[in-house]
Parts: sequence; structure tokens; C-alpha cells
Amino acid sequence: MNLQTVEKQAFKRLPLNENGQLIKNNVGLKSPRNLVIVKYPKSGSTLSLCDVPKVLIADSERGTSTFLPDNRTNLLDDALADKFVATKKFGFIPQTIFDLVDELKQANGMKEYWTLFNEMDNERDPRQKEELYKRLVERINEMPFPILAIDTITSITKISNLAALFELNSNIKDIAKKKEDIKKADEYGGVQHIRRKFNEIKNFIEQNAAPFIQYHGHVATRKKILKKSEDEISAVDIALDGLMSTMFTADAQAVCTFWRDEKGCYLDFTKKEESDLGSRSLHLSNLKMKIADIISDDDLRAGKRPKTYWDQVYPEINF
Repeated sequence: MNLQTVEKQAFKRLPLNENGQLIKNNVGLKSPRNLVIVKYPKSGSTLSLCDVPKVLIADSERGTSTFLPDNRTNLLDDALADKFVATKKFGFIPQTIFDLVDELKQANGMKEYWTLFNEMDNERDPRQKEELYKRLVERINEMPFPILAIDTITSITKISNLAALFELNSNIKDIAKKKEDIKKADEYGGVQHIRRKFNEIKNFIEQNAAPFIQYHGHVATRKKILKKSEDEISAVDIALDGLMSTMFTADAQAVCTFWRDEKGCYLDFTKKEESDLGSRSLHLSNLKMKIADIISDDDLRAGKRPKTYWDQVYPEINF
């Protein structure tokens, strides 16, 4: 291919303009698409989200019952514990999760969001891309809940396992061969079914609920981990029954630990030797940041909330 040919070529897939020059492509969302937060129970992370604009807390352990914020919903409805919805792309999804995500999809206008996002992502002209980015940010800030905080992801594993069992049994015609426990589905403890269904539920949430998802996970209760201080815990310590913590965190855009002291609450994105803890979002990479101030019990009882700094994590959102 000679230079003259390159100059006349209209490239569609390569990041080259009609003259064969590299196209600048540094425009895109900075806020992490999915954020994993590892913490000890009662560390203060739930409070740091209470009544924060643009955030919906999907509470699976009644952790918000003490604070009663306006921006909460119960993620797990006991009345729907044994009900599942068949989807074409994700198999069977627990109805309690499906219903919430479906409402968020409508409220946030996620179909329009993804149309605009893909248009921006595929745009080759730098000026047009910048304009599409601005429109996308405007669209995000029009949403009631661009951030969905699942608190905690640890408790979802139980209902995810029930969905895996229901899906497995739906493909077994012989009643006598149906399974009663997904962990006894095969000689490997049903791991392939457990992991596949958990990932399907996770992908269903991320593709339909909101532009940005937070997964809050408690550390495991193993004796070795409980001896660790808050600044020593890492992503590998997250409690996910039947799941490898590194598999869950590997595709996260950002992973951090949550800890607090007498001065405030913090997110630690620094990479630790034994884990994949860190951030692909450059503005968070290898940082420790204050996310909330400490508030007195008297102020809490008076209905006050701590000052928070989530704009440092999500720079595109106007809190």
C-alpha cells in the first residue's frame, strides 16, 4: 500500500483519518462504570450514601433501617424469593431484582443512554465526539438515579444460587433427577452453575439499571481475615460464597476498600501486592481519598447527614 493509497482511504475501524494520521481519542466518561467497595460491617459506608442526590441504595440487609434515608429501596423482597423471570440474554433472573432493575431502566431512560453512549464511543471526529460527550453528561444528570449502590453484593449470592438451581432444574425433565441444592448439582459443588448465574445477574444489572453501579461487599468471616485492620483488608477478602473474589473484581473499573478513623471515612484505591485492588479510572488510580466527614450521634438523631465527596469519584455527576 503506497502513501497515495493511504491518503485516499476512508478508514472505518482503524483510528486513522483519511490522511492515515492517528486520531486523538481521549474523550470519554471518567466515572467508573462499576465500583467494588470492600468493607467491614458497620464501617459507615452506608451512611456515606444516605440522602446523597443521584444515588439509589439497593439495600439487601436492612442496613439503612437505622438512618431511614429517602434514597433507599429494599433489593430483596421475601415475597418474591422463589420467583424468577426468564430472559433471552441472561437466563432466569430473580424477580425481586428484575422488577427493580426494570423500573430503573424506565426511570433513567437507559435505552436512550446507551444509544447516545454508543454514538459517542463510535464517533471518529474529535469535535463531534466532544459534543456527544457533553450531551451524554447532560443526559446522565437528568436521571433520578445514575448511581445504583448494591449494599451488599454478598447477600445476593444466596438468591443467585436459588436462580441457578431453578434454571438447572427447569432443564431436567425427570422429577427424580431434579436437584435440591445447587452445591450438590455435581462433583464440583455446582461451581460452574453458581458462577455463571452470578455473572448473568451482574451483567443484567449493569446493562439495564444505571450508568454507574456500586457493589458493596463485606469481608469474609474467616479468622485470618478478622485479624486484619481496616487498612489491611483487600479485594481477595470479600465474602462471596462459591465465587472467587478475584473473578468478581477482575472486570471492575475500580476496586477499593472503605475505612474510617476519627477524622473521616476513606476509600483506598492503592494497589496491594496480593490482590487486583486498584482502578482503571485514571483519576482514582493508586489514591486514598476522603469520602465523608464524621458526624456526631446527636446530629444523626437530629436527622443530619455527613458531608460527602462522591464528586471526586464521579466527576461527571452534579451532586
